[in-house]
Amino acid sequence: MGIGPTRDVVMVEGAVETVQPGELTEQDAELFAAKTGFDPRRLATPYLYFRVVPRRVQAWREADELDGRELMRDGRWLKTD
Repeated sequence: MGIGPTRDVVMVEGAVETVQPGELTEQDAELFAAKTGFDPRRLATPYLYFRVVPRRVQAWREADELDGRELMRDGRWLKTD
């Protein structure tokens, strides 16, 4: 999944799990609502949640940042200087 605009992006690759509203803990639902400013529990139609377990993370803004853009590989954070 890509987070942010194309010129300042974080790319996350990982395993995705669909979480039904009834399977989400109250604590996780509260955290989601607080962080996003949106509480799907108030909707009339069910809202699916997605849990992503990252395996690879990359981040960059411009072409000069392409070297060293990999921050996580195989689920382990890489050392950055």
